[in-house]
Order: sequence, then C-alpha cells, then structure tokens
Amino acid sequence: MFKSEKIAFTILSVHKLKYSSSERYSPPRNHNALIFRHYGKAEIEHDGEKVILNKNDITFIPANFDYTIRSDNEEVIAIHFSIDSGASYPFSFIHATRPELFITLFEELLTVWKTKPLGYQYKIDALFLS
Repeated sequence: MFKSEKIAFTILSVHKLKYSSSERYSPPRNHNALIFRHYGKAEIEHDGEKVILNKNDITFIPANFDYTIRSDNEEVIAIHFSIDSGASYPFSFIHATRPELFITLFEELLTVWKTKPLGYQYKIDALFLS
C-alpha cells in the first residue's frame, strides 16, 4: 500500500463495529480506513465491481471512496486515519494467514484508543505501524 520509506499519518479514531445482515451505502469520506473483519462476510460494490470480504480479511478503504456494502452479521475493528503525503492509494484487501497476530494488534489499538493512557499517541502510532 505505502511505497515511500516514511509516511506521515494521523490516527483519527478506532472503533469496534457490529452489523446485522444489511445493505448500506457509504458516501465518500475525507479519511482512510484500515479494517480487520473479526467475523462475518461482506460484499463491497464500487463502480460496478464487487469484492467479497471474509472473516480475517484486512481491508484498506481510501479517502473519497464510496461504496455499497452488503453484510452478513459482521464485527470489525476500523481505524480511521489521514495520510499527510497528498498521495492517493487504491482500495485493497488481504486475507490474514496468521489472524491471531492481527486480532491482538487491532484489539490493542482499540483498547489504547478508548483508554487514552499517558503517551497514548505514541503507542497508537507504533501499533498502527506494526
């Protein structure tokens, strides 16, 4: 996703989201999202192209990307962030072959974001880069 040696970013929020079976439209946003799908299945459609996302998939949603999502009882952790480079990156996803590592990282990001201990910005940035 990122091709430069160092990238400037700002974490805007971290959320755990649960959805029952539904279809939703997500309008373009001014931030990016990195999403870990803890469970559930979803189909994202953008400009006539469809992508199926499954449990343990990690999805990058770029800023200004609108889509329709059809989901089946899913739980995700979403990290919203901005990238200060001015570059744009495409929508992408991967399937985690060792999901326990990502579950731990995303859960820790969520915990640090919610509790905001002293120096949490540095811990959040380090976890995000991990």
